[in-house]
Amino acid sequence: MNTSPLLQFISRKAPLSAPEEALLTRLFKPVRLEKNAVLEQENRPAGQLYYIHQGFVRISSNEDGRDITTQLMGGPGFITCFTSFMSGKPSQESLIAITGCDAYSITKADYLLLHQQSPNWKHFCQRLYEQAIAFGLQRTKDMLTLPAEKRYRKLLTAQPELIRYVPLQYIASYIGIKPESLSRIRKKVIF
Repeated sequence: MNTSPLLQFISRKAPLSAPEEALLTRLFKPVRLEKNAVLEQENRPAGQLYYIHQGFVRISSNEDGRDITTQLMGGPGFITCFTSFMSGKPSQESLIAITGCDAYSITKADYLLLHQQSPNWKHFCQRLYEQAIAFGLQRTKDMLTLPAEKRYRKLLTAQPELIRYVPLQYIASYIGIKPESLSRIRKKVIF
């Protein structure tokens, strides 16, 4: 079995044949992402899917001149401006490295090729889509029903490493509050 972090991650959720491993290894390119690198830019079609092995990224959108963080992710995991990546239309969001990241990327054309030639990759993607939909629905519910302190506690329980690597302004934006409000909440919350 290949020991690349990408193949290990996928193999835990879907078994891969040797030809599928070879195809994945050929199509996903290892990349080192620098801190603050813009991986996908708002108003342009998203052209890459990223597997973040180590490091932190965010998806943000510009709303009336305000930078709003809509997703925070630390590796390991897959990320892109998904709606744009799938539709080929310009993205309404940007994907930005918060820290330096060790990652792998695949182009849309190679992603589609992989989808056609690897049944196990297709199955793996189906499971990822289902998890992403469930996560999105839960996040929407949390934003509508939980007070800010509970949203913050829930985020730190799910991803405790965020507090060490992600600037507080992004965390505040992600949970829908101002940085000053987050500062007050943090004084009350001890982890």
